[in-house]
Amino acid sequence: MLKNKGITLIALVVTIVVLLILAGVSITVVFGDHGIIEQAQRAADETNKAVLDEEDDIKNLGNIVNPKPPENISKNDSYVGYYVKIGEEYGIIYADLAVGTEGEKQWGSGNNGKYTIPKEENPETLKDYYIVEESHEEEGFETKPVLAVVNPNDVSKNKRFYVMALKDVSGGYHCWYDAAYDSKISDYNKITSENFGTGYTNTETMLQKWGEYGEKDDGFYPDIWGVEEVKEKFAQGWFVPSMTEWISFAGELGIDRNNYDDKGLKSYYWSSSLYNAICAWYAHFGDGYMYNWYLNCRNLNYGFYVRLGTTY
Repeated sequence: MLKNKGITLIALVVTIVVLLILAGVSITVVFGDHGIIEQAQRAADETNKAVLDEEDDIKNLGNIVNPKPPENISKNDSYVGYYVKIGEEYGIIYADLAVGTEGEKQWGSGNNGKYTIPKEENPETLKDYYIVEESHEEEGFETKPVLAVVNPNDVSKNKRFYVMALKDVSGGYHCWYDAAYDSKISDYNKITSENFGTGYTNTETMLQKWGEYGEKDDGFYPDIWGVEEVKEKFAQGWFVPSMTEWISFAGELGIDRNNYDDKGLKSYYWSSSLYNAICAWYAHFGDGYMYNWYLNCRNLNYGFYVRLGTTY
């Protein structure tokens, strides 16, 4: 007998349904949420991110091993009013030797208020600096960046800035040189100077000569030159400013009789400059000018404050 070969309609329908189910499952597995394509894309994204992170790590490691040199500040612009940090102490710049002053300037009244800050003719001989802190604020002064030396150990270049401390020497009132009052410093015009840039040598000289012109002070108001803080700070490069350095500080930073107290200053500060055999110059902020006063305190019961400056 003849046998019929083939599939029934029901079998065909069942086969098509099964194929459709399998197709749906396959599409879901491939294209659906958390499907193969999505997981492959996620894996690719994670791989790319890992590559970028590794590149950043390598770049950061390179910066640590070979740090990018800081951008130097200009040698054509003035940075008066900016700050520096020496150890744990901040100071404020009041003279910039890269630019100096254009001619003679005046602080207060009278001939003893004139000053000139010299300009270095070859700026390449000055040290290089960069901004180490973007913003710093001190009482009464403007908010300005803090500068640092690019290469502190380079002794082949000169310091660019004159800096004033922002705190007084401790102990309050001081004498200049009590025992030398009675015209004992006959060579006053040789051992100190009133000029800009001589504060360091004035201080060095008086620290050496303290006691040479009379006995050392007995602690009434201590002589400047016997104060341990002054001696210790001098060893670190700080000094008592000269007469003209005080004038420059006040003139360049706009300090006068109306605002000195707002800037944390007292009325009177000794300079390191002798006026004559019995008097030394001092900054009289209360009246807004430089004046001179007697070296001794014992008989007059009067002394002035001391604040130090440095070069940087």
